[in-house]
Amino acid sequence: MRRVNESDASRFSQLQWVVAGSMVAVGVTFGFASYALLVWANRALASRDAGSVIQLLPDHWIWFFFPFFGALCLTWEMTLRLWILFGDVSQARLYESWSNAKTGFNATRVLRLMALVIAAPIGFLTLLAVPIHTSVGAKGLTIGHFGATSPRFYSYSDVREITVTKGSRLRDGSLQRRPAIVLEFADGTRWSSADNRDPQGSIEQSLLSFLQSHTGLPISYIDAFPFGT
Repeated sequence: MRRVNESDASRFSQLQWVVAGSMVAVGVTFGFASYALLVWANRALASRDAGSVIQLLPDHWIWFFFPFFGALCLTWEMTLRLWILFGDVSQARLYESWSNAKTGFNATRVLRLMALVIAAPIGFLTLLAVPIHTSVGAKGLTIGHFGATSPRFYSYSDVREITVTKGSRLRDGSLQRRPAIVLEFADGTRWSSADNRDPQGSIEQSLLSFLQSHTGLPISYIDAFPFGT
């Protein structure tokens, strides 16, 4: 590859705004597309549950982390690859050399390292969160957990207790308000309607009535469970 001369430097100095604009477009497109794909995948897995009457899906903020950090770390790499694929390869590489010289370090290598140590782990953890959901049906609850390859089904006969709580008890004893319906199953596990979801100002009465009518259990009301339970 030939070295960047004065003429190239002058041209690239003007071209950098075009490249910056292209990077913004690529980053925004990547962010929205990856967010939409994650939301779709989560809903698609939840929709596979037969007989679902009510579906509880995760907090939408869960799906923002990878699109955001992925866009920060991968935008330049994607822009460069598109330039090489659809444009002039030699000019793309020459611009990369000029840009690295201007910043004083190999920005491409740094961003690739950031993609490896930041974006990739976040992307992996986000993929593990895709199965999270709860489908409430006529026969029981189908619950998808973090990293689970398949959801777990609990029939209403497995439910031993229904509790309505105002929130969570913190380490200092104070109450963090987060109303929830909590079910305790025969195997000792608990399910909360507030887990992995947007904070609700109050419990969902329709959900509570549905669960109570199908289990036939009385409802207990408490301020919060003890910290750590």
